Amino acid sequence: MHIGMVLSCLMLLPLLLVPSFGCTKERTVRIPVRLSMCGADPQQTSMVQAAGLRRLDRPLWKKKFDEDHLMSIDQLCPVIDDDAVYLVGRNGSLYAYLRTDGSLRWQFWDDDDRITTPPVVVDNTVYFGTIIGAVYAMDRATGKRIWRFQPKESWFKLLKAVIKPSIVYHNGTIYFGNERGQVFALDAESRSVLWKSRTGGAITSPLAANNDAVYVGSADGHLYAFEAGGGREKWRIAIKGQLRSAPVIADRRLLFRDADGTLTALDAETGGLEWSFPPAAPGTASPAVADGTAYIGDDSGNLIAIDAASGAEKWKFRTGGGIPKTPIVAGSTVSVGSRDGRFYLVHAMNGEMLWMVETGEAVDTAFSVADDLVVLFDSTGGISALGGER
Repeated sequence: MHIGMVLSCLMLLPLLLVPSFGCTKERTVRIPVRLSMCGADPQQTSMVQAAGLRRLDRPLWKKKFDEDHLMSIDQLCPVIDDDAVYLVGRNGSLYAYLRTDGSLRWQFWDDDDRITTPPVVVDNTVYFGTIIGAVYAMDRATGKRIWRFQPKESWFKLLKAVIKPSIVYHNGTIYFGNERGQVFALDAESRSVLWKSRTGGAITSPLAANNDAVYVGSADGHLYAFEAGGGREKWRIAIKGQLRSAPVIADRRLLFRDADGTLTALDAETGGLEWSFPPAAPGTASPAVADGTAYIGDDSGNLIAIDAASGAEKWKFRTGGGIPKTPIVAGSTVSVGSRDGRFYLVHAMNGEMLWMVETGEAVDTAFSVADDLVVLFDSTGGISALGGER
């Protein structure tokens, strides 16, 4: 290699060594300071970076929305950041409400390009996917569009490219799947497609991602692992039914629940089975994972803590109704809603109840926890913000 080429390569920052002549700039990756999304993080652990509540006894505000404001019960997932609560309406709009009093901060709506995923908030940008396969980046403070990306496809193909059920942001890359079974990796700064792969059916589960891989369920009855760097398929396994809830990355394991509610742990690198935990009753919501423990709910009202390394049960807490949604862990507190009309705070170490709130009706929807705030929906389209003590 010519000495001048060597010197010019060494001057590039950051450096990337390649086993060929010439030199290549390494892709600059921006690590976010603030990241808010359904599932709490790109690994879908539902572990919130907060101290955890011990009491939940301060009603902060409550709003009643008309039917156009809210998605169907199955799709509801509020996202909370430092300033606002974000939710997607049944009409495909995105609403940002102030955390302090629930007043409307801004609304985004495009009747020709309706929103189909919960938002992801990364520092000062809000990302989401749409019904015709587009990804938007919006200013967090104003709701103004920063950019819009859409794959270069025919209009006919785009009509079948609905982005569902989620998008994920990890270290400068936006990952998303669509109803055509495609999985994309998109550079969040340049909007360039880093790679594109395909499954055998529509994407049915939220994606989970880390530095090594992207995991996703497909309507073809398989769970897939793709290399995060290049999109090559690492492995796929057949599962019982279609995966609707998110797979969860827990260290070197991948956890998911199949159609009958069994919690399964795979070796995340190879897809090999490590253990399975069949619950006493059905339930398919994703587990929450924190500090080596997985937490799941079932249709009989049990909140179960399971050792993520061995699959052994640690403890069980019983509510008076089914637990349809994923628990959320913050510090040493597990928050969970039940169809018995109550919302519970449970100690993560021993399963003892710390606090209970009467909601007046079944907690059938996803909820969100952030710092000293909990946001709950009700079946009539209302939303409540509750505060408490840590």
